[in-house]
Amino acid sequence: VCAGRELSLCLPPLLLVLSVLELSWSLSDEEKKIIVDEHNKYRSQVSPPAMAMMKMTWDKELEALAQSYAEKCIWDHNKERGRRGENLFAMAPTLELEFAVEDWNGEEKFYNLTTSTCVPGQMCGHYTQVVWSSTHQIGCGAHFCEKIDGIETENMHLLVCNYYPPGNMKGRKPYVEGPSCTTCPPGTVCVNNLCEGSAADSAPPWFLLVLLRAGDPVRSAEPALTHSTFHLSPELVVEETTPASVTTKARPSTPATAKPEPTATAKPKSTAKPEPTSTAKPEPTAKPEPTSTAKPEPTPTAKPEPTAKPEPTPTAKPEPTAKPEPTAKPEPTATAKPEPTAKPEPTAKPEPTATSKPEPTPTAKPEPTSTAKPEPTAKPE
Repeated sequence: VCAGRELSLCLPPLLLVLSVLELSWSLSDEEKKIIVDEHNKYRSQVSPPAMAMMKMTWDKELEALAQSYAEKCIWDHNKERGRRGENLFAMAPTLELEFAVEDWNGEEKFYNLTTSTCVPGQMCGHYTQVVWSSTHQIGCGAHFCEKIDGIETENMHLLVCNYYPPGNMKGRKPYVEGPSCTTCPPGTVCVNNLCEGSAADSAPPWFLLVLLRAGDPVRSAEPALTHSTFHLSPELVVEETTPASVTTKARPSTPATAKPEPTATAKPKSTAKPEPTSTAKPEPTAKPEPTSTAKPEPTPTAKPEPTAKPEPTPTAKPEPTAKPEPTAKPEPTATAKPEPTAKPEPTAKPEPTATSKPEPTPTAKPEPTSTAKPEPTAKPE
C-alpha cells in the first residue's frame, strides 16, 4: 500500500509522535543540575584559589543552541554560535555527564597557570573554559547519533555545552589567583569560594572591551581520538575530540573511544615502522664502516713499526762503514815501506854485536898474527 509513497504517510500517528520525541530528546532537569553542579564543584576547588570565580547557572537560550547543534551530529564546533564558548564530548554506548565534566577538568594537569601555557601535544582548552572566572551561564544539549560526522565509531552520544561569557580569551589567564572572593563583582556574595548573584550587569568594563576586541574568542578542546584542530578566529584555536582517556567510570566509553584512537594512532604507528626499517638499513652500513676502518688502522700502524726496525739496522751498517777507517792502516803500511828502506841503516846493528863480543876476542890474538906475516911478502917484489 505504501509503495511509491513517503514513509511518514504510512506510519501510524502514535509511531510518528514517538519518533519525534526520540529525535528531539533533550537533557532532563536532573541531568542539567548534574552538569551545573559539576562545573561549580571544580570552579570552587581551583588551586591556587581564584579572587573572583563566578558561580554558574543554567541558561535556556544556551541550552537550545547546544541542543539544536548536537542533533546535527557533527564533530566540529558550531561556527554560528556567536560570542559563546563551547565544549564537545562524545561517548558510547551511554552518556555519563559526571565523567564528561570530570574529563574536561582533567586537563588541569597539563596547564600552567603561572605561565598561562599548556604542555606541548596536550589540550587545556576544555579545562580553562570550565574554570574561566567570568563565565557564569551554561546550557547543554545531548543527542544519540548513529554516525557522527568526523568520528569513525558509530552509535555514540554527543554532548554540546555552550558558555557565556566565553572563555579562552587569547592573552588572558582563566582566573586571577589570590584569596577567594576578594574581588567579587558588586551585587554578589561569596558562597563556597564562588561569587554568587546577578553578575551580568556587574561585569567589569575591561571584560566587555576584550570581548568586543576578541571577536569570536572561543577555544574548546577535548582529549580526543582524532585530535582535529580548527581555526575559528585569528586569536584562538578550536580543538575537538572525544573522551580518549576513559578508564573505570565508563567501560563503554573506553571501547568506543579506543577504536578511533587506534585508528588515528595506528596510522602513525605503521608509518613509524618503516622509519625503524630505514634506520636499520643505515645502521648495518655503519657497521662495515668501523670494520673497514679498523683493518686499515692496524695494518698501517704495523707497517711503520717494521720500518722503524730497518732504521736501527742502517745505523748498524754505518758502524761497519767505520771499518774503512782501518783503511788508514795502509797509510802506515805505505809509511812502513820507507821505513824498511831505512832498515839498511840499522845494519849498524852488527856493530853493537861486533862491538861487544868480537872486539875483546880478536883484539889480542889476531892483530899480532896478521901484522907480522904480510909485511915480508912484500919484500920479494
